[in-house]
Formats: sequence, C-alpha cells, structure tokens
Amino acid sequence: MRALLQRVSHASVTVDEQIVGQIGQGLLVLLGVGQDDSEVQVKTLVDKIVHLRIFGDDEGKMNRSLLDIGGEVLLISQFTLYADTRRGRRPSFVGAAPPTLAEPLVERFRDAMVAYGLKIETGVFGAHMIGWIARNSGILTPLVFSRLPPLHIFWFSDCPNHHAAHQFSGQLIFRSDGPGGVRPGTFSRPVLGPVPCAHHIR
Repeated sequence: MRALLQRVSHASVTVDEQIVGQIGQGLLVLLGVGQDDSEVQVKTLVDKIVHLRIFGDDEGKMNRSLLDIGGEVLLISQFTLYADTRRGRRPSFVGAAPPTLAEPLVERFRDAMVAYGLKIETGVFGAHMIGWIARNSGILTPLVFSRLPPLHIFWFSDCPNHHAAHQFSGQLIFRSDGPGGVRPGTFSRPVLGPVPCAHHIR
C-alpha cells in the first residue's frame, strides 16, 4: 500500500461536474492498494500519515502532524501509483489490487482515519473523476509506503573474471569502495564497463 500526500490549504474533487468532496487545510491523499495488501498495511500507513510531522510550527519548522493541526483529509483511490514503467513504453498495473480487494481496503483506510477524529472526504471509487483542485500549502508531496518497496542490489568487488555489473533482487544498493570493500552506495541502475563485479551474494 502506498500513498502520495499533498499538503493543501484547500482541495476538492469533481465527478460528473459535481463536487463530491472538499476540504480545508490538511492533506490530499492519493491511495494505491497493492495485490498483497491487507488490513495490516492499512493500520501501518494510516498511523504513519496522521503522525507524520510535515506541517509548520510557529517558527516555520516541520514539527506538527495532521493531528496536531486538526487537519482534514481528501482521500482518493489511485491505482496508478502502482504503475510499472521499467519496461517498454506502456505502464503495467499488475501490481495494483483488483477492485474487489482494493475497495474494501480503501473503506477501511477511511474508517481508520475517522477513528482519529479527523474529517475525511472522499472521491467515488471506480468513478471517472474529472480531477481534483488543490491549493498547495507549500510544495510538499511525500510518497509514503506501508512497507519498503523492492529495490535492487548492485554488488561490486575485484573479481578478475567479470567486467559487467550483476543485478540481484533485494532491499539495499551497494557499491565497491576499493579492493575487497563494499559499502552502501547510490547506484540506481547497472553500471556497465570496466567495473569488476562480485558473483557471490550472502
């Protein structure tokens, strides 16, 4: 489960030329539900969002949460947050949950936020929403996950027989730091060329 948050001073969403939800100061939450999500992810993500300190205090520092300011939430289901664009030119949405799974979890997400005493407005699940109007309260749009998204491991060493990056599935990214040295790094894609690579993982 993942949510794209937009801090707003006002936001609304329209369906069939009718405003179906609108809020004042708070968060526009675009919520994506994944194939393997359950109520466990709902609780994790809601708790993270309502306590996330992304609103300014009297000194302008981000020290206040949605609960601290008594903010409101406009919740919109957005399966396109699971778009996979790694291959080809057409996004794949196979990671997104089907409507039969996603809709009840979106409702549970809403209920969990209401339980905190927050005012929640929503769009219409599955409807053709023309769009939403949001008046930003500063430019802040964090992407929040209920669990870490899968990344890749790129592991390099002084192997004399290999000269191309080997790619492995995992949660961390590593790079070479001299002879025999491996430490956290910043590669986001395979590095090709004369970079010796390790062929042993774990």
